[in-house]
Amino acid sequence: MKSKEAVRWILCFSVIGVVIAFLYLRNASNTDSSEIILAYVLGVFGLPVFFTPFLVSVYKKYSLKYAVFAANIILGWTGLGWAAVLFFSISVKTTG
Repeated sequence: MKSKEAVRWILCFSVIGVVIAFLYLRNASNTDSSEIILAYVLGVFGLPVFFTPFLVSVYKKYSLKYAVFAANIILGWTGLGWAAVLFFSISVKTTG
C-alpha cells in the first residue's frame, strides 16, 4: 500500500512537533493552559500541514521527493513558495 510511507512521515512530523512544543514550553515562563494546548495543537498539526507538499510527493512515489522536501524547507516559510511547491508536487506525473 503506497500510503504507508506517507503515514509514517505524518507521524514523524507530529512527534517532532510535540518535541518542539515541549522545548518551547519548557523555556517559557508564566504559561497558562491555553498556551500549552495551543503549542501542542500547532505542534501536532502544524508540521504535517507545513510538509503537505512533501507528503504528497511521498504518497505519489515521486522519485525526487527529497528535492521537494528541500524546496519545502527553503521556500515553504513563504506562503507563495509553499503553494508553488504544493502545486508542483500535485501536478507532477509519476509512472507506476
